[in-house]
Amino acid sequence: MGGASPEDIGDHFCNELSKREIGRRRCLAGGCHAFMSIDADEFYARAQLAEAARAMWRGGHDVVTCRMRTFMVDPTWELRPHDDTSRVAALMRCHPHMPFRLCVPTSMLVDPTRRLLRASRVLDLPRARLEMHHMSLVRRSLRSKFSSVSNRANYPQGAEAAARSLEAWAPDKGPVVHPHPAARPRFDSVVVVPNHFGIRVHGTAGRGSRLRQGARYSGGKLVGHESAADAEGVASALRMPASWADSLALPAGEWGPDGVAIRARADGIEGLRPL
Repeated sequence: MGGASPEDIGDHFCNELSKREIGRRRCLAGGCHAFMSIDADEFYARAQLAEAARAMWRGGHDVVTCRMRTFMVDPTWELRPHDDTSRVAALMRCHPHMPFRLCVPTSMLVDPTRRLLRASRVLDLPRARLEMHHMSLVRRSLRSKFSSVSNRANYPQGAEAAARSLEAWAPDKGPVVHPHPAARPRFDSVVVVPNHFGIRVHGTAGRGSRLRQGARYSGGKLVGHESAADAEGVASALRMPASWADSLALPAGEWGPDGVAIRARADGIEGLRPL
């Protein structure tokens, strides 16, 4: 559990698991065929997510997993190299006998609060087909982030010190020092990318606008630039509509004979429902 004590596991992890299970049950009661246990700082490209859902139905899978892109402090500051070890459970089958359970055994490194019991048919998609863009350390209030996360035992320096350190940091001011000890060795540089999702921090588009897009920084120094082809490849996959809810709405009939489409429900619980 990443170094958390039994008390932390019993309190914070189980609380997070319970919230995910409540959402799963509401989707099940609403007639959903699948659902997303998604956090507020997780973003997906519309086209990729739609195709992943199609692949899930065609293959009869219980779970679709994918890799992540990780951002720190600003929505344009992407950490590198990419983490190709961790996975996120992006889409999950809604089944009465597949509840969330803490630390269900799995061959992948997946959030322990996002594992379904008896979910054996897993479709693990490569980056080219699906990615989650994780704004894990992009917040208006980093202090609030560090004081409320389920794994806060992994931040021994405390919420105030962790937030203060990040708020003073920028790619051209010093090396990447991720506050989580497990994540710290994974990242050694930052690439400045477009703000694809239009995320606003402190009433602005972010602090990254003063840095040139495509620039790569390591150790606080400019060390190179990402190719235009790489940047455009990501941008083309991220043509997002104005709102996140719209990104989950597909035209009726697009799913074919099974008549399934993604619908964003007004109560905030997202699921796949028959038309």
